[in-house]
Amino acid sequence: MKEVTSDNITIRSASRDDAATLAELSYRTFEETFAHLNSSENMQEYFSRNCTIDVLEEELKDTFSAFLIADCDQEPIGFAKLRWSEIPKELAGQNVIEIQRLYVLKKMIGKKVGRMLIKECFDIARRKKFDTVWLGVWERNERAISFYKQFGFEVFGAQIFELGRDKQTDLLMKKIL
Repeated sequence: MKEVTSDNITIRSASRDDAATLAELSYRTFEETFAHLNSSENMQEYFSRNCTIDVLEEELKDTFSAFLIADCDQEPIGFAKLRWSEIPKELAGQNVIEIQRLYVLKKMIGKKVGRMLIKECFDIARRKKFDTVWLGVWERNERAISFYKQFGFEVFGAQIFELGRDKQTDLLMKKIL
């Protein structure tokens, strides 16, 4: 992937050397986005299962996924993860890719970082010959739902997301490329 730049923001492919950076970004962005709506116990359980360097090192080895990192003046400010190994039953038999994660630091929201990341996700999906992009988003995350709708995503189902011991509902959204 070529680097995508806009002013002082750069989008790049993550390498295996980026596990610590992705672990830190995962922790910070998830905490900023969801800590005020969830118990600290459930958040800590999520972090221990999803935001450690060891977990991210393993995810970076997965040949059915790709990470992007957004940097501003060489400081990591957001990331996205694409995955093409999981397909919801509603999309069975279709040629789909998932945006499994897309997070931006709170201080950078509104500065077009999310737009740059999602557009690069679409470009990767097209290069890999996928025709549909899907994702799950917490039903209470109205800002994210609105953001995805701006890019043509529509709800096609729901699934349970376990945050620690709390079972939450994620809306499933898709966009045909």
